Amino acid sequence: MAFCTPSFAETSYVIPHDKELAKEVNSARTFVTEMLKSIACENDLYGLGKLARFATADSYMNRFANPKLSMRNHRGGCLVINRVDGWKRNERNGLLFTATFVSESGGESVNTRFTLIKQDDGVWRAYF
Repeated sequence: MAFCTPSFAETSYVIPHDKELAKEVNSARTFVTEMLKSIACENDLYGLGKLARFATADSYMNRFANPKLSMRNHRGGCLVINRVDGWKRNERNGLLFTATFVSESGGESVNTRFTLIKQDDGVWRAYF
């Protein structure tokens, strides 16, 4: 199967009204975009080694469930990243959000919750 790249052009990226939270969300946006693109096109449903570059040092990759695992009718290819929303703070340097992935081939959608942690050097990482 050829590698595909999902487009973020039609993704609804909902920014919170709270100005401080919106500032943090915007600072994480590039990281989130790249991570979600990788997840949307990841075909190794269990290995997920390609996602380790996005993870915090104390993440356990076996806790992450690829959205494709919940889609019985997905026929292959990248998922569409439909929406990114539900932003909340979870701790002093952390954010929670939900991404909605859609299978165009199977007509299914899955909401996946993510936790981000801002590292001491200012870089965002996902806690899987």
